[in-house]
Amino acid sequence: MDDATHTANLPALSVALQNLPAPVSTAALPTTARHWAALNSPDKVDSYTRLVPAPACERVVAEVEQSLAVVAPERVAVGLVGVLVGSIPARRDAVEPSIYARSLAKIFAKFPPEIGELAVEHLIERLRFQPAPADVAEVLRSLVAKRRLVATRAQQHLAEHARRAEEAEAERSRIRYQDLPPEARARFDETVAMIRRGEEAADPKKRASGHVRSLGAVLAGKYDEEVAA
Repeated sequence: MDDATHTANLPALSVALQNLPAPVSTAALPTTARHWAALNSPDKVDSYTRLVPAPACERVVAEVEQSLAVVAPERVAVGLVGVLVGSIPARRDAVEPSIYARSLAKIFAKFPPEIGELAVEHLIERLRFQPAPADVAEVLRSLVAKRRLVATRAQQHLAEHARRAEEAEAERSRIRYQDLPPEARARFDETVAMIRRGEEAADPKKRASGHVRSLGAVLAGKYDEEVAA
């Protein structure tokens, strides 16, 4: 069974929702379009993720929010309806054309104009007959959801940027044994020695038969040097 026969036997909505296009354009959302592939990945964002730069993520979030805050003016919505109904034949049992057109215009007027344009292009390519208004609305909502998801992924990348920065700062601020002044090292070694003497007194099996290494020396990577000395 070829693709044409297969899709002809599917409900119109199922066909319409297949292979939805990326709801971005280089004109309306340039940064989002540039990083779409990375941000549209279904993989979990974690320490292994190759992150999109933080400034780009911030721009993606701003672009998406701004784009979804704008809805199509009436003349644009009517124009989209004209393209749709003029490109796809109606079924024999279709509703009265003027009622159908008004219903579609009201739906398109609730969504950003470029989302409407993408939906019309997609429906023209996928459907043999004019879709029900409810199906058009579902395609529009799905395209908006895909765009929102990319903004959410950008926010997840930003959160991971922040986590990695905190981790790096904690690593930089961690006090290392080899960075301690001599008197601080001596106090540290004495504390460790006292703990070990207490353990050996409680359990003779733990008594060292030879050289007893200091924990400080182990941390500094100097145990072998002490033994050799």
